[in-house]
Amino acid sequence: MTGAIDEATELCRTPHVLPVVFVPGIMGSRLRQRGSGDNVWDPVSRSFLWQYAAASAATRRALLIGPPTATFNQNFLDVDHGDSARMGEFVGAPFGAEKHGRGWGGLVWSFYGPFMQWLEGTLPSLLARRNPSMGCLFVEAFAEPYNWAGDNGVAAQGLDRRVSPASWTGSLSCVAIPAWWCRTTAPN
Repeated sequence: MTGAIDEATELCRTPHVLPVVFVPGIMGSRLRQRGSGDNVWDPVSRSFLWQYAAASAATRRALLIGPPTATFNQNFLDVDHGDSARMGEFVGAPFGAEKHGRGWGGLVWSFYGPFMQWLEGTLPSLLARRNPSMGCLFVEAFAEPYNWAGDNGVAAQGLDRRVSPASWTGSLSCVAIPAWWCRTTAPN
């Protein structure tokens, strides 16, 4: 057994952090109206989804675009990042501020919360099983929620702001993961 421990120690001389930026799919970011602060998209329960689905087109338009006479305004909606206390309810109070600072609070938690936890907690051990030299790899998962009802060019600028600092926090390059990947890779 000593040989295996020595080998693992030799392989783990320098821990590496891999920053991963996750971009949710459409409707995967929590949204609020900028002016009122009212949350308009946060499907934390099935009742929210049923109420939204049962609402008239005019009601949904008013929530996401504004009154019938309004034209599209990129600044009508913002991502609702919540606060670190809310995030602490999902990931444990000591980690709430850290995860919130990495963008997790803006995700629709019922869709992507388990995936983010899997990404940070399980992915490194799966990689290490495939390649023991990755035994000292730690994943630091970031999220880049965006206004999916808005302009994708503006969303891309937000992603650029998220990726730039993320790539400097670790010792490896930054990886961006699109939302469709988590549906085909992460366990249920």
